[in-house]
Amino acid sequence: MDKGIRVGVNFEFNRLLPQLGALSGKAFRKYILEWAVENYGVTWSAACTHYNFAKHEAMKVDPTLSSRLGRAPEKNNGGRKKKSEFVGPMPLTVKEVIEFVDAESVVQETFNVKKKSDGSVVAEGLGFEDARTLVSKAAAQKKAKLYWV
Repeated sequence: MDKGIRVGVNFEFNRLLPQLGALSGKAFRKYILEWAVENYGVTWSAACTHYNFAKHEAMKVDPTLSSRLGRAPEKNNGGRKKKSEFVGPMPLTVKEVIEFVDAESVVQETFNVKKKSDGSVVAEGLGFEDARTLVSKAAAQKKAKLYWV
């Protein structure tokens, strides 16, 4: 059974519209919503739905109504915020990518051997095999723990 809620809210909205200048937008909306809840016995949410429909219908006739009623356009109507554009460095060229990859693929030639307890340097400028041998000898003899860098 249709109670005519939408028609009634549209009528009350249009009847009160000339008084919008005297009332604030919040007071206007609250009055319409309370009127719908009281006269039709609907929930507040249902009254909001019918009020919104009436507002959209009125905006079709008078588009300037949006400046006096509802959120300002810069408020984004409570929806998702626009993602800001990333302003960063320009994308790399092929030459720059090749240089970057080459810089990452540099093979380490010399190694240092350090004590694990205090980080002091035991030997510098060793080759990979020499550094590994020194660390494994110290471990086999149960001397100070060493590591190579």
